[in-house]
Amino acid sequence: MRCFPAATYIDIDAGGSLSGYIASLESVAAMVDDDVKVIPGHGPLSSKADIERSIAMLKDVRKRIEALIAQGLDEDAAVAADPLADLNEKWTWQFITGEKMVRTAYKSLTAK
Repeated sequence: MRCFPAATYIDIDAGGSLSGYIASLESVAAMVDDDVKVIPGHGPLSSKADIERSIAMLKDVRKRIEALIAQGLDEDAAVAADPLADLNEKWTWQFITGEKMVRTAYKSLTAK
């Protein structure tokens, strides 16, 4: 997967979360072997290794946004800090930008 995987579609209002999305991907990775080809809803044909890279990236995103929240930054300040700048070239795909990813992760991690 060469995109911020559909994380902008986490339905926070319905109880969805970044951590839940990661857990879901981990479940998928545990069910497939290295030879399986995954047909994602968006993006190119993927493999188990691609899923594992996406999981690692999402965990890194979560860690980065948690650090900004711990510093007391609000959502707009977190976006302005551009904490995913080094990930944007590799992971941004079409409409799922780094900014959308930061906003989604921030909302997920601060949801009541």
